[in-house]
Amino acid sequence: MRHITYMLRTTATLIIMMLATTRMSALDKIGNVYCIHNASELNEFGTIVAKGDTAANGMLMNDIDFSGWTSWEPIGGRGTGNPNPYCGHFDGGGHRIKNLVVDNASKGWSSQGVFGRVTAGCVIANLVFDSSCSISGKNSVGGIAGQVHGDAAGTVKFVNCGNEGSVTGNTTSGEEAGGILGGSSSSVIKIEFKNCYNSGNVKGYSWCGAISGKIESSTNATVTNCYNIGSVQETIGASMNFVANCSTYDNCYYLSGKINNTGNATAVSSKEELVGKFGTDYEGLYPYVPKFVDGYYQIDGLRAMKWFRDMVNNYLSVNGRQTAAIDLAGEEWIPIGTYTNAFSGYYDGQWYAINNINHALFGVATNAHFTRIAIESGNITPTVMGNDEITTGSIVAQSWAGDASSCTMTYCYSRAHLSQDNSVYTRPDGVTSQCVDMGGLAGRFEGTIENCFFAGNINSTHTANSVGGLIGAFNADGKTILRRSYVDAHITASQQQLVGKFAGWYSDACIIEYCVVNDDCGITDDVNGGPWTGNTLGQLAKLINTSDYTTGKDCWVLNQESSVNPTWYQTIGVDSHPVWKD
Repeated sequence: MRHITYMLRTTATLIIMMLATTRMSALDKIGNVYCIHNASELNEFGTIVAKGDTAANGMLMNDIDFSGWTSWEPIGGRGTGNPNPYCGHFDGGGHRIKNLVVDNASKGWSSQGVFGRVTAGCVIANLVFDSSCSISGKNSVGGIAGQVHGDAAGTVKFVNCGNEGSVTGNTTSGEEAGGILGGSSSSVIKIEFKNCYNSGNVKGYSWCGAISGKIESSTNATVTNCYNIGSVQETIGASMNFVANCSTYDNCYYLSGKINNTGNATAVSSKEELVGKFGTDYEGLYPYVPKFVDGYYQIDGLRAMKWFRDMVNNYLSVNGRQTAAIDLAGEEWIPIGTYTNAFSGYYDGQWYAINNINHALFGVATNAHFTRIAIESGNITPTVMGNDEITTGSIVAQSWAGDASSCTMTYCYSRAHLSQDNSVYTRPDGVTSQCVDMGGLAGRFEGTIENCFFAGNINSTHTANSVGGLIGAFNADGKTILRRSYVDAHITASQQQLVGKFAGWYSDACIIEYCVVNDDCGITDDVNGGPWTGNTLGQLAKLINTSDYTTGKDCWVLNQESSVNPTWYQTIGVDSHPVWKD
């Protein structure tokens, strides 16, 4: 149910965008990601990489039109000897590179594409090299990237990428051309292609492929949910490869007659026959990508939410903005963010309800920003998020992920019920573990929680963990703040030592101020656990009796005992609790 006014929703969005977007050099940034609007800015991003920031992250805010450009130096590997291969995360946002027509073969340049050389750690996602484009070079020419290069082990990933343009290597000498990737010179870097396609024309002297040219080691590449309907031509030999020198395929297809060295890919007789072969990963003949607006993927239902989750957990952190209520009934929810791939973006729920959730919405987060998330119902229990400690909460299980893991949570709430017992969970590494922290909003949190509330129930029969009405445990020596938030819940716990109305465990200099709680919540301590040396917690939380909810006293405390610029409002006799509205 949405009970917040549209006026505040619009105002909060403007505030979020003002805080999130900063200007660095010629390019805007959202968080640590460069925002790219046109060809000049994409070229500027390439310059940033060439100057040494090879792990820079970027995203396209719209299609990029190269009309009028007569030259292009790829991102990564610019200059003599192709230095500084790119190892960052790049999100195309479902957009296209258009009208990039470049002949670099006449210059004798190798490793050509939108990106030149890429190396371990690189992820390129949600990007199409349009049919209006053509690019040529000597060796290692691809629509998306020229060459995977490097001696350090790791993985390069291409997901939801397509080539519709013309890709040409030197047809009289040289090697390696491919629709997505020209090829790989590394024997230690793994390469993943998922939900990629080629409908363009690929040709060169040797080792050409629809998805990729020659892979240095045939066991180093995996190709999943990919297809080819374009043409592949080699000057020497008769090979028309799906991927040159690759042995691992899963659910891949090609249009009969277009290639002959098919690996384990399956032939189809028409483009129409491809439709439906890839389930929900595709929309017709194109990889499914939710609508992308102003740097945020629009989460308009369960399909988009699961896509968002899988993108974060497996590839790169992206921003999301919820645009519809989501019911998770019957869904065994896997949280967004893992210890391997923590969520580090922005998520704006716009107070659209999430119902029937059974695990934390987000798993592991670092430098993430949560706002206007509305958990209306659910029965939440712990779940494994990787090879580390198990924690749980309604909105995020764990944001304690390193020295620079400070997160923010504003205008969020949950009415879910949380429970845990002495169950033992097996992690991917085989180690068994129990849940160590549980809180109404967050299991373990580092950063700032402000203007939020929890109005569900918490039940813990675990005998050795920390439990709190808002946070199970928080830490960070002065960086963790809990402010202007309330608890209206009943908390039942087998042990009392690490159980608190607001937080179960804290560390030095954490601050709790202008918070309220129902006095019959079942717990006697405001905050428990942590160092037993008499640390001050700043302005201690105000305790409000249940009967005071009808007087507005709690609303007065939540507004820092002031009527200036209030955030919380309450109409006596109408609102049973404080609400957000103008």
